[in-house]
Amino acid sequence: MCAWETPNTIEEEQAEYWRRVNMRMDDVGPIPRCIFDDNKYKNRVEEIKDILAGIDASNAKHYNMIGGMEEWPSNQASHKLVKVVRAIRQRGLEAFVNMPVCFSIGSKLIGRLLEVDEENGIIFRLLMYRRVLLPELLERCTLHAFLRRGFVENIMPGLNELPPPGRRQRQRCVQQSNPEKHPSIPVALIALGHTPPMLDVQYKVLYVPKSRSFLLVDAFFFVGAPRRTMVAVQVTTRAEHGTQASTVRRFNNLPRSYFNDWETFTEGLSWGIIYVQHEHSTAINAWQGCVVVAHANATGSNEREDPQAIAAFWNQQVRQCQLAVSAENFRSERQTERGRQPEGQGKGEGE
Repeated sequence: MCAWETPNTIEEEQAEYWRRVNMRMDDVGPIPRCIFDDNKYKNRVEEIKDILAGIDASNAKHYNMIGGMEEWPSNQASHKLVKVVRAIRQRGLEAFVNMPVCFSIGSKLIGRLLEVDEENGIIFRLLMYRRVLLPELLERCTLHAFLRRGFVENIMPGLNELPPPGRRQRQRCVQQSNPEKHPSIPVALIALGHTPPMLDVQYKVLYVPKSRSFLLVDAFFFVGAPRRTMVAVQVTTRAEHGTQASTVRRFNNLPRSYFNDWETFTEGLSWGIIYVQHEHSTAINAWQGCVVVAHANATGSNEREDPQAIAAFWNQQVRQCQLAVSAENFRSERQTERGRQPEGQGKGEGE
């Protein structure tokens, strides 16, 4: 389609045109009338923003059909946010499932529904179709579950610290000791090509990168006490998830383009990473090390660039946990939430 739209242009211009169209599909879904027209694309983006902002406790119920197969009235849930997906289930049976229009809209919609309705079961419903849905969608659903106090409390017994190398003492995951420190709102980090605004780092915010250039993590948040910690979340189906010093270095450099005073904020900051796996994945049981590949075995200008120093920091300072989740972690949230005292709000000491 892009080649048909640009038949007389050079290869570089066609590549740029495809990049722009692909970016638009990420934002509004694969809708030809929107992704190929500048004004219609801009209008669609604004319409989606308005619809999401208009979701509140009184109308969030209209989106309860997401992850289900029931019909829904056209005058309730917006077709700009939701579509019907054909899925092949076990024994080749065909089903039609109501799903978000695209990953980006789905991420925003899930976050909005959880924000206005703590009892919303959207993540549970989506996980019920984990065998027929795309892994990336399940990944984003699981990430948003960390916004739920009930989910965090449910997973506490299942958080398994991976034994660190050497004689380093084991230590409980910060989520086990302080479940109330979980993030409460999501913030998407858009791709650098979109020129994102600079942000002040905040506690209790789940930062979800839209760009796949964040190779090390799928999301992260910050805890202020009892020790300042960045908690990274990585969803994986593999039995191991080792990394390279060059990957850690690229991750260290990326936040500088998103956050104000990043260098100052990270002084003395501890790192923790949670490897989240679905129950049928092969479990990660061993420490996931950081290695220096042969061509990168050189000294950098400082510790942040030196591959050997980066690998040493990872293997000596980072805490790792493994977590297996299932739909049951979400089914029982209502029972967990009953009788619990309201948690504190806002930014400040002890967040």
